[in-house]
Amino acid sequence: MLGERGWWLSALSALLVLACAHVDRFEVGVLALAVAEPAPPDPDRLRRCG
Repeated sequence: MLGERGWWLSALSALLVLACAHVDRFEVGVLALAVAEPAPPDPDRLRRCG
């Protein structure tokens, strides 16, 4: 079974896929890892999905 972090990453990845359907899987994975890390968000990277 996935731990709490694993479930969070899975849910986050699914949301990113739905929100940014035009982004390829590799970049979605990079975004998921970037959001999961305790770092300030990158507004330029997030803005590309909007």
